[in-house]
Amino acid sequence: MVSSSEKIICAISYLGFLFFLPLVALPGSAFGKRHANQALVIFLGGIITGFIRHTIFFGGLLSAACGLFLFVMFILGIVYAATGKDTPLPVIGDIILIK
Repeated sequence: MVSSSEKIICAISYLGFLFFLPLVALPGSAFGKRHANQALVIFLGGIITGFIRHTIFFGGLLSAACGLFLFVMFILGIVYAATGKDTPLPVIGDIILIK
């Protein structure tokens, strides 16, 4: 069972650069590590999307699609964290950056 403080910390981790928060506040928590990893993937995806928007000629449409996808993952991540779900997000949940 995941405590309410773990849920809140993990939900906050999806707010941009705060992806590291569960790693610091919940060391050793698999729940925290999963959400920190997914938040990092979303954060990096946002940086890459911004790069695409500003460098590729037809990047507007591509970045809009990526941005919409990342927004949906952002909302799902917060919902999963707030409800205590320890399941990976669709598509990006299998990307492991934090071991």
